[in-house]
Amino acid sequence: MREAPFVMHIPHSSHHIPDFLREDILLNDQELQENFCTLTDWRTKDLFSHREFPCRVVSNISRMVCDMERFRDDSQEEMAARGFGAVYTKDAFLRPLRNFDKVKRELLLKLYYDPHHKKLENAVREKIKKFGKCLSFQWP
Repeated sequence: MREAPFVMHIPHSSHHIPDFLREDILLNDQELQENFCTLTDWRTKDLFSHREFPCRVVSNISRMVCDMERFRDDSQEEMAARGFGAVYTKDAFLRPLRNFDKVKRELLLKLYYDPHHKKLENAVREKIKKFGKCLSFQWP
């Protein structure tokens, strides 16, 4: 197969919340499962695992930990005002998800958001270097 100048970005296929962060989530287990059903793009990682999509950048944590699709800076992210910035403060049903903490928010961004976006930027940079252009697809 011929390589193509595109990168698949799959930011919401995981429902993983690291154990050390579960205690920060205000939801009980049933409420958490309801959110996974609503917020996870199930099977997209598998759907795009075919050799036709060799360049994929996939988030391995739930968007309830950190949403890779949002702007890092809440002042640039219109959804942040509703509790859905890069680090959610509301769940899918607008209930409080976690107590807001600027220090914890920055830690989550450094642990998850920044490395993910560095990987995405590197993938795009490589495609531009090789093809002179890059198309980025995000699902959905």
